[in-house]
Amino acid sequence: MLKRSALLAVCLSASSWALADQLVLNNGDTLRGKIVSMADGKMVFKSPMLGELKVAMDKVESFSSDKPIKLQLVDGSVVEPQLEPAESGFVKVKGEAGSHLAINQISGINLEPQKAVKWTGKLFAGVNIQKGNTETQDVDIDTKLIRETKGDRVILDARYEEDRSEDDTSGDLTTDKRYYMLGAHYDYFLSERIYLYGDGRTEKENTANLDRRIKLGGGAGYRWVETSRTRFEVESGLSWVSEEFTNNTSDEQYTALRLASRLTHKLTSDINVFNDAEWLLSLADNNDQLFSMDTGVAYKVNGHLSLEAKLRYDWDKSPATGNDKEDFRYVFGASWGF
Repeated sequence: MLKRSALLAVCLSASSWALADQLVLNNGDTLRGKIVSMADGKMVFKSPMLGELKVAMDKVESFSSDKPIKLQLVDGSVVEPQLEPAESGFVKVKGEAGSHLAINQISGINLEPQKAVKWTGKLFAGVNIQKGNTETQDVDIDTKLIRETKGDRVILDARYEEDRSEDDTSGDLTTDKRYYMLGAHYDYFLSERIYLYGDGRTEKENTANLDRRIKLGGGAGYRWVETSRTRFEVESGLSWVSEEFTNNTSDEQYTALRLASRLTHKLTSDINVFNDAEWLLSLADNNDQLFSMDTGVAYKVNGHLSLEAKLRYDWDKSPATGNDKEDFRYVFGASWGF
């Protein structure tokens, strides 16, 4: 009885080996087991004897499968044949005479379908209205759109601010401040932490006598912290700055060192704090410096709606004639995430 059991085990083992996938290496070795997947030039192969292996495709001469496997080809098409070994650098489609497929035409095996890339973002609106001895109406609207994948990220943002107050003499509301900003930022990740970036934005503000400010630049960034609660990134590079003014201040252009950071942190499941900062220092004139910071806290009311309180701070070491260097703005409002 024992001999029969041993013989049966040997037969079953031989049968399983015969039905297993095969991987033929260019050094002459043949591995039997299971082809798990292939991506980025490496095949994951599970061997009963050696466990899970990662084999570079330039070491593979040919391979076969005991069942149909899903192949993604370099032209983007997907096929699902059963394969047999063939001459070096090729595999043969079983059941189709003379049908050979070059291994270098296969870009992936058993890949999970890629999820559709989605844009996320939020729209923020803050309004401050005072009535009584004085009447003011302050409006803040800004929006941010983000599209992030494993390899890159796009951030688009825009902001509009308007302050209006009552004229003591006429009683009419006059516009004291009107500010516009449009920005675009692109990151290309070289690894999970290191990325290259390109950044551009334009601004206009009547109270600062700023007809137009353009900032264009690029550099490198590093993700210091990436957890479920905290993300902290820093960036360094060069930016070209062009400023045109509406009064007698001279227009100027200069190249600046750019240092920037982004921080988001979950204090609780419903409370987030955030801080975005940027400093530009002219390489030619120390008096040409710009610093901006947007920091605050957000309380999530539900899946989409949040209440926000934040401080916007701007500093210009050499502002237009007649303007202050610093500008503080306290903003309270609500944002809708999507």
